Amino acid sequence: MSFADASSAATCEDPAERIRRLIFERGLSPGDRLPSVRDLSRLWGATLVEVRIALAQAKQVGLIDTRARSGVYVRDAAPNLPDAQADGLRVVDRHQLYLCQAREVLEVETAAAAAQHRTSHDLVAMRAALDEWLSINQHELHVEAIEADTRFHLAIADAAGNPVLTGLVQQCLRRQLMFECGLPITPAGHRRITQIHRDIYQAIEDRDVDAARDTMRAHMRHLTDCIRAMIDTSGSRPSTRPTRRR
Repeated sequence: MSFADASSAATCEDPAERIRRLIFERGLSPGDRLPSVRDLSRLWGATLVEVRIALAQAKQVGLIDTRARSGVYVRDAAPNLPDAQADGLRVVDRHQLYLCQAREVLEVETAAAAAQHRTSHDLVAMRAALDEWLSINQHELHVEAIEADTRFHLAIADAAGNPVLTGLVQQCLRRQLMFECGLPITPAGHRRITQIHRDIYQAIEDRDVDAARDTMRAHMRHLTDCIRAMIDTSGSRPSTRPTRRR
């Protein structure tokens, strides 16, 4: 079976998506080692050349790192992608919905805990990340803002005071690749997501636990709506019927 045949069951046939799916389904974390090229070849029924092409594309979009005479590893840092049209930002399938659901469970209560426990030092870290994100995204979302957005969410998790939560949020962010920076967005949509970010920060600064929950929930559901719209547009619908709810 060729690589294309092996990919036909996936909602996206891009070779790098096979690597992302493998990372997701095996629950690999940053720093974990991937199977060898030969093992992936046997797993997918693909040639060695096809596997190497998939690995090269996955490295290009920031999913993995290669280490000489050691192997291939899930990337340790949040992706730093130079091209907003990179395929890694366009992967939209049911796994993105699952990640959004996981993020909502984690980050809504994390934001509430941050509002309760935050310190002035926490606010400085949040504000710096938010200001950078806002500065880059003055008129539309840009891939260059991924790092700042990631730091904003992680600063909120840090303020909650539970390092396990911070680690879980970090894993979700890395697996999702903050792909929404590659989504088409209307001026109204840009204003909405910008205001949501400001509202999250303000609620935490004000120690308003309920508002922190509500604004973070609005953020997660906005993302989920964006993903569902992309799935509907592409004709690649989830295999299970999603419940209503980024």
